[in-house]
Amino acid sequence: MARAALVAALAVAAVLLTGAPGAAGAKRSKDKDAARQEPPAQRRKSLSGSAAGEAAAAAAGLVPVVPKVGITNLCDSFHIRTLNVYCHCSSMQLANATEASCWVFGKSENESAPIWDSFSSQPILETLKIHVREDSVHKFIPTRALSFLRKLKSFEIMYATIPELQPYAFANLTTLQELQLQRNQIITLKPRSFAWLPNLTMVNLGENQIAEVQREVFLGLPSLRRLFLDHNNITTLHDATFMHLSGLDELELNDNQLAVLTRETFSGLKMLRRLLLNNNKLRMLGDCTFCEMPHLTELYLNENGLQYLSVRAFEGLSRLTRLVLGDNNLQQLSPGSLNGLHHMRYLDLRNNELNTLPYETVKPLMDSFRNITSYFYIEGECVALLVAGRVSKCCRPPHARAHRGRARWSESARPAPEPPPPPAAPSRPPRGLGVVGCALRPGVPCRGRARPAPTVFPASAFGVPPSPRVRTRSKPTRQPT
Repeated sequence: MARAALVAALAVAAVLLTGAPGAAGAKRSKDKDAARQEPPAQRRKSLSGSAAGEAAAAAAGLVPVVPKVGITNLCDSFHIRTLNVYCHCSSMQLANATEASCWVFGKSENESAPIWDSFSSQPILETLKIHVREDSVHKFIPTRALSFLRKLKSFEIMYATIPELQPYAFANLTTLQELQLQRNQIITLKPRSFAWLPNLTMVNLGENQIAEVQREVFLGLPSLRRLFLDHNNITTLHDATFMHLSGLDELELNDNQLAVLTRETFSGLKMLRRLLLNNNKLRMLGDCTFCEMPHLTELYLNENGLQYLSVRAFEGLSRLTRLVLGDNNLQQLSPGSLNGLHHMRYLDLRNNELNTLPYETVKPLMDSFRNITSYFYIEGECVALLVAGRVSKCCRPPHARAHRGRARWSESARPAPEPPPPPAAPSRPPRGLGVVGCALRPGVPCRGRARPAPTVFPASAFGVPPSPRVRTRSKPTRQPT
């Protein structure tokens, strides 16, 4: 009897310690039922117990990013003297700031430092600026910090030392609109450095040290409108570099080392309107170089040392209104090289080596100079091509007064160094001529009025055309009594 009681007591103790199988099964079943009844967002959050799981869920938009327990407030960390990154925010309250400006002192924190996790304390930031002090060093884009800022619209980092941009450096931020990355000594852009940023409209990579731009650097950017790559060391643009930027409106490539451009260089830029290529090392332009940009309206090619233009160099640019070819080494423009430019309003050929400019070369532009103010610059002189009877300004030489408002006609493309003496009876300009201009030094103000619209544009007008005629009344001579 005593033995049986002992066995029963031991069995009860075992059940209390381990739990009955039936009870454990019932508890697991109850837990599963409760899990099924949980909302999907809460169930995903409970499954992502690690920090990486929470960050991934937040990046996918499944759960909102909330400040983690024990994380330092990004905007209230000035009392921590061991940090090398300090931020000033629009609000010091937790999860309340929309703007933050951060400064990097000394040697920046490494990529895994806790300071980057503190950005989770301000998850609604819309503007973030990071500036590196002159005597400090920062070598990377803080992708870890950006991953917590799901509402960020503008990001700027300047004066860093970033040798290369890594793929997906901007954490696939769906709300990001502007990126200011100038003056960071960037050399290399890895493929997909700018990828899957659907609302990005502007990228500024100016004043860096970029040497080449590879394919697929820019990918998944349907809203990008402005791209600045000026003041770098770019020598090579790979074919189809801009293939995925079909909505781009403005591209600045000025002040680089580009020597060769082909049609494939600009493949995909169907909507581009403004292209800056000035101050490069282009010596020639081949056939159909810009054919892939039918909507181009402004093209800047000055200060390149251009020596040769193919007759078909500007083919396909029927909407071009402004063409700047000044400060090059062009010796001639062949007839046909300006064909198809029916909307031209501004042509600059100053400071070249042009000896002659045949009428056949500019004949295709004559229709575009009707009923609108247009400008044609050549050899440092201002020639205002104006129609509709009057102008706002034209060129007037210093000696025009001696000619009673008329400048001397000349067939030479270059003005004489010394103005000639006024003729006794200056000849009348050709009837219907619509070119008003003069031989003057750069910087001389332009004044006067123009003649009526032209019906004929003679080749002699491309010499030194006259200043506007000013009618004067001769004063009668008094006779001695």
